[in-house]
Amino acid sequence: SYQLSVISYQLSVISYQLSVISYQLLVISY
Repeated sequence: SYQLSVISYQLSVISYQLSVISYQLLVISY
């Protein structure tokens, strides 16, 4: 149960970083 919460937290952090990277790429393209 604890491991699952840690994994979900890591996944959310990764998805946040990916969204930030995609936003930066969008800004760079303009």
